Amino acid sequence: MQDLRDQALLNIQYDVQQIRENLSLDFLAYAGGVGLIKAKKCLDGTRTDILKEVMDWVDNTRATAPRVYWLYGQAGKGKSAIAHTIALHAQNLGMLGSCFCFSRVRQHEGLHMKLFPTIARDLADRDLRLRALLAEIITNNRSLRDTADIAEQWQKFIIETLSRLEGSSTGNVVVVIDALDEGGAEATRAAFLEVLAACDAKLPANIRILLTSRPLVDIGKVLKTAQHVQARSLDAIDAELTIRDIRLYISTRLKSLGDTFSDENLQRLAAKSDGVFEWARLACDFISHPISVIARKRLREIMSHSPGDGRTLLDAMYTTFLNELTKGSADVLAVFRSVMRQLLWLKKPLPISALDFMRARFPQEDDRYPVGDILQWMASLLSGTNEASIPVHPLHASFYDFLLDEDRSREFFIRQGDIHRDVAVASLSVMQAGLRFNICGLETSYVPNSEVADLERRVEESIPPHLLYACQFWATHLKDAGFDAGLAKLVGWLFTGEQILFWLEALGVSKLISEAHWALVSAEGWLQYEEVLMFIKDGIKFVENFSGIIDKSTPHLYLSALPFSPCRSIMARCLAKRFLGIAQVAVGQHDDWPRNQHVLQGHRDSVESVAFSPDGRHIVSGSSDNTIQLWDAQTGGQVGNPLQGHTDSVFSVAFSPDGRHIVTISSNDSLTIQLWDVQTGGQMGNPLQGHTDSVYSVAFSPDGRHIASGSADTTIRLWDAKTGGQVGNPLQGHTYSVYSVAFSPEGRYIVSGSVDYTIRLWDAHTGGQVGNPLQGHTLVTSVAFSPDGRHIVSGSFDETVRLWDAETGDQVGNPLQGHTSSVSSVAFSPDGRQIVSGSSDMTIQLWDAKTGAQVGKPLQGHTSSVWSVAFSPDGGHIVSGSNDKTIHLWDAQIGFQDKGKITTFTSNSVLPIHFSSSAAHALKDAQNLFIGLSNVEGDSRDLVSLQDNGWIVGPSGQLLLWIPPSYHKFFFYTPWTSLVIPRGCPELDLSKMAHGPAWYECYSAVPEAT
Repeated sequence: MQDLRDQALLNIQYDVQQIRENLSLDFLAYAGGVGLIKAKKCLDGTRTDILKEVMDWVDNTRATAPRVYWLYGQAGKGKSAIAHTIALHAQNLGMLGSCFCFSRVRQHEGLHMKLFPTIARDLADRDLRLRALLAEIITNNRSLRDTADIAEQWQKFIIETLSRLEGSSTGNVVVVIDALDEGGAEATRAAFLEVLAACDAKLPANIRILLTSRPLVDIGKVLKTAQHVQARSLDAIDAELTIRDIRLYISTRLKSLGDTFSDENLQRLAAKSDGVFEWARLACDFISHPISVIARKRLREIMSHSPGDGRTLLDAMYTTFLNELTKGSADVLAVFRSVMRQLLWLKKPLPISALDFMRARFPQEDDRYPVGDILQWMASLLSGTNEASIPVHPLHASFYDFLLDEDRSREFFIRQGDIHRDVAVASLSVMQAGLRFNICGLETSYVPNSEVADLERRVEESIPPHLLYACQFWATHLKDAGFDAGLAKLVGWLFTGEQILFWLEALGVSKLISEAHWALVSAEGWLQYEEVLMFIKDGIKFVENFSGIIDKSTPHLYLSALPFSPCRSIMARCLAKRFLGIAQVAVGQHDDWPRNQHVLQGHRDSVESVAFSPDGRHIVSGSSDNTIQLWDAQTGGQVGNPLQGHTDSVFSVAFSPDGRHIVTISSNDSLTIQLWDVQTGGQMGNPLQGHTDSVYSVAFSPDGRHIASGSADTTIRLWDAKTGGQVGNPLQGHTYSVYSVAFSPEGRYIVSGSVDYTIRLWDAHTGGQVGNPLQGHTLVTSVAFSPDGRHIVSGSFDETVRLWDAETGDQVGNPLQGHTSSVSSVAFSPDGRQIVSGSSDMTIQLWDAKTGAQVGKPLQGHTSSVWSVAFSPDGGHIVSGSNDKTIHLWDAQIGFQDKGKITTFTSNSVLPIHFSSSAAHALKDAQNLFIGLSNVEGDSRDLVSLQDNGWIVGPSGQLLLWIPPSYHKFFFYTPWTSLVIPRGCPELDLSKMAHGPAWYECYSAVPEAT
């Protein structure tokens, strides 16, 4: 009996362990529908030579065997068929670790970010030991769950897990990666290529990675020179062998036609193929007809095509198919063009059901017909033509290339026409009909989206493909369409009511909230109706302030975002009657949108430097905690893990002009400058070395070819950004440390500021000093050029900002005075009309660049010295980094200003909040927070707390309410206060606030009568 109990206990422990591992692995991204498809394998008896060659490589057990086999060839050569055949063979032998097939039409899904996580999960599924190791890594480092760092994915998910099993695995394991060239743009592929090219010494000897791709230059440049990669060109295979295989393929495909064709016919057809298997497939599809007379006629038609290379042959075959489809009918040709226009200009493939749903809402009645009328005859060219739920896309990428090249497709060429207007109209109509409150039926507001276990299933069931597409891409099509009054009215109907919130909700649960800001800004630039524009502008502010909260927990779009919208928010005012069950700022509500929109927390020490990416979507920061961090400028969330490698404080960071690279310097870190790849997070090349003392400042040239650096060794040095080599001699002239350097907009000059009280101008090409030093400051901390290059701005320990004429060196006007401590950082706005400065007095100040006058009141919110400031590329925002370990994102436009001086109260971690049952503003249904808790001693209200990030949470971490940064300074709590805030400060009325399991009661579909 005891043995049975012991065994039962072991079984329970095993089951619990499996559940834990499942929960951990479920957080790891996985790409569905990218694996082995048996139907795509080579026909039995074909490609035997190349298949044997690849399998010999797979079976090679020598430690020196290449880990990677790169099979490449032109379009239509059968690369994917070989890849699937190898994968199937490996699967049958128990050797397949993973099969991952890229597709051009799925690039919008970001498959490149899921490659290594998917491979890791596949490998874990075949080896329980690997499964446990992977689950352990994810559990111990939660940030790995959604890291965007390709190099880190490779290192943590693949290398670390496999290396811990090295020596204990039996037999080789095959990983197939097909169509790498369709995995994204060149910059995206570079991330994979970098890790694969360097994996020789790290990858266990029993791992075999089969790669297939077209012979693109960037891929070949990396893989052909890597010693551990065996490269094989399908274009170089003996033509006779390929024709023999195609002959066998054709014979098998046309076997059902009996003796319709002679052996000579089939041999001539095979010879016609030029070794292109895709052409042979299409030829067989076209010829196959049960009536022999028609089959022979079609063979003669194909054989009459002019000889040519692979592309020419494919073009002729596509033309033949489309001629057969349209049969010379202008009406059929028009329908074909219309349907293909819809397919070609969609931003991602949709199934027939979604295409029909969208098309039924096209503005012209003549266009409202089922796409199946045409697509049912195109099964040889497109997938999904006979399945309502499978996305429609070309079976071969070359078909869309053909349709978009007028010289190749001629009468079948597809012009853009009004398709963007049509799809925009359809998208807005779909959203108007399909969006609704709590679309996924979320049961509670207490948990973040990430902890809703079945959220992905709910999204799939509640937001069908046509609605998700409309939510994600309506603005893209709107932007590409000319202004249309009818279309503008649709925008107005949708975004002047509650459906703008329902749209944000749909994006939030779909993990697409970062798309909202761009969509609204695009609509703002397109619209011409002032009334609608007011709502759109207000929506932009709403998203800028609350996108991070919507991303974290969708119910708090209503519970935390709406209550803190300012009095002048048009959107909040218009929707107030529909959302009565939310918190109310009873006293002290802001009149306008706050300047301080996000507080970015994550660094463990002072933030020394910040910069915007050129597209404005990201912020980079360098800190005294020795790390660099990327941030989402819309949500304020961290992007990937910190970039680590420096061993001392990171003093300066800068983006390259194309946004692909970051350059950083560290104070005493071997006196080096380091380049980083933004996509992978990996270091690029060796550090740039040459300075003999600490480096304080770096800057990219406008063309991205050079980097300038300023150092405590009194020199400025110029570097080749590509090779890392020093360009010319050091620029010498300063007598003390150089604190700041910057390029002029055209790249001709470099300006530097120094501890020696001077600012100097240098010729970036010759290295010579231009003119005399600019003098007037004490120690110069920061310098920058105006966008037109005519002026230089500088900040100093003397508490002033000064403007200089870049040509004459003369000071322009009087010093800009207002700061009460040293000025640490200065920058021009992109239009050159304003200057921003950050100071040790904990404030940021805006100045009119023409008059020198202060613009508005100082931006307050930091609790220690501000070390760095920067404008966003569009001039709409300012980012600041501070000694208080935080980064603040500010609205650069004049709006809300703090009313008087407010005492700021801070805490080290958590502040207690108490809800009094007798207070007029006490929390409604507070008992919901304590469901499931037993033996609550003392005052249960003590278990509710305010965290540093603004969240008020319950005793079990339930998300109750989020307080925006602009309200943080008003809150002061002691163990004896209730939620009624001290006199003169804002008061929150929670007496009607729905929350927890009753959160959905915050909304009333029919507004209450007044």
